[in-house]
Amino acid sequence: MRLSVSRECRQGRLERLQGSDWRPTDRFTYQDVEDGIVGYLHLGGSAGQDSCVLQLRNAFASSEHVTLNIIIDFLNTGTPRLTSNSGLLYLEYVDGVPAGVISASALKTNDPDTQPEELIYNVAENCQLGELVNTELNTRVTSFSQYDVDMGFIRYELTDVDSEKHSDQFKFTVTDNKTTLKDNTFVIR
Repeated sequence: MRLSVSRECRQGRLERLQGSDWRPTDRFTYQDVEDGIVGYLHLGGSAGQDSCVLQLRNAFASSEHVTLNIIIDFLNTGTPRLTSNSGLLYLEYVDGVPAGVISASALKTNDPDTQPEELIYNVAENCQLGELVNTELNTRVTSFSQYDVDMGFIRYELTDVDSEKHSDQFKFTVTDNKTTLKDNTFVIR
């Protein structure tokens, strides 16, 4: 059975392995597919899918045109970058507790191929005078996402109000599940 492309893919192309090189193709056999020597090369675009239209032919007849739907699974090739780590400069009383929201302008990590929900901060060394709280979950946390920071859910709360120290800090790592940035410190003044 032979297959031919009657409408090309919009974001990529079909290729066939010839020798050791992948080459664009608009014709191949079902056996080529079974042998794994036909593939799709994504050429760009942010959509998570593509498609092309194929026509199947055998020795006796041609089929109707059939749409081949292609799911594009993006690879994790970017590295997270800590673009802001300015700390908290002051605290305000919130519900009777000295506290400060850790905003995206104070703590921000970017990664071109990772969603904010998947950029995870892990506290490696806790605060000494206070704690980090996820206000959406109303619970103390030792890990949170960039999404949590972007939404304003992460807050530092001073618990040792009698301390003579005037600053606090926590050490953290941030990961995209492939690359981890280590040895970072967020300072609360």
